[in-house]
Amino acid sequence: MDNRNKGIVYGLIAVAGFGLTLPMTSLLVAHVGPIFAGLGRVGLAGAVAIVLLLMTKTKFPQKNEILLLSMVAVGVVFGFPLLSSFAMMELKASN
Repeated sequence: MDNRNKGIVYGLIAVAGFGLTLPMTSLLVAHVGPIFAGLGRVGLAGAVAIVLLLMTKTKFPQKNEILLLSMVAVGVVFGFPLLSSFAMMELKASN
């Protein structure tokens, strides 16, 4: 399989996986609460990311990139998972 087709397959897998995050969070919040559910998503995603970064031998970011990555991480890593977990306490994922 060439790189273009691999990219399409990986993209489809990522979209399907992301599409399941809200329904699964909704189910999880009912049993363990929003904070544990949100931080659990963070931990699982972080573990997968570390494995992938180590497998691909990705370079560590430069000093000027670390601040920008940190600002993005606050929203992407903590903001979205935690806030969506709290939202799932009030609404179903299918609403």
